[in-house]
Amino acid sequence: MEFYSEKISACHPSIAGAFGFLDGLSLPVSTSSNPEIEQATYNGWLHLHRITNVIVFALDGCILSARINAPGSWHNAPDTAFPRTSEELAGKIKTPLKDRAALGNDPVQADEQLAYSNTITSARQPAEWGMRALQGAYGRLRMPLDITNPIGRWVLLDTCFRLHNLRTRLIGINQIRSVYMRKWGSKDDHFIHNLHSMMFSDIRNNDRVKCFYLELALAPSRT
Repeated sequence: MEFYSEKISACHPSIAGAFGFLDGLSLPVSTSSNPEIEQATYNGWLHLHRITNVIVFALDGCILSARINAPGSWHNAPDTAFPRTSEELAGKIKTPLKDRAALGNDPVQADEQLAYSNTITSARQPAEWGMRALQGAYGRLRMPLDITNPIGRWVLLDTCFRLHNLRTRLIGINQIRSVYMRKWGSKDDHFIHNLHSMMFSDIRNNDRVKCFYLELALAPSRT
């Protein structure tokens, strides 16, 4: 956590102690014939039946923690956009100022509050990148999930999240990671800088996803 905190502070000096990015992911589900389940999954804000998932992303793009498969009527706003948390979590979830928020009477203090709010807005962008990476890679999450099979939904979501972490660690193509954990002067940077002057065989040798290529074996020559 300390390593992540140092990386975030390097990009956003006014933010201290942060180690990840948290946001909610609302996914569609089918409509239940059970009135209680139907009411629990109906999201009045979106006017649709949904389930809610709260996800924490680390700086390397992996998912640190997640609360998944909650009823869609349990909106994630109390945890992310408008935090009204317990004493245990008080002050640990930072959010930008809302419209018409009261600022300090001192102009200097008001400027500091606005600057910090703008920094938080910028720092929350990685959560959107993480959500886009999830939904972009797993199109099944855009289709309504079976409301009558809560265990199946949990297994599907858990599998998608674990596959997201596996792909992020093995392939390394992730927007959050490229912004917060970029290795300046690394072999990858040298490769990209000299790409225009390399032969095709050299490009293939430096390709970090080459192990996933399917190659045809050469047929034995006949004499």
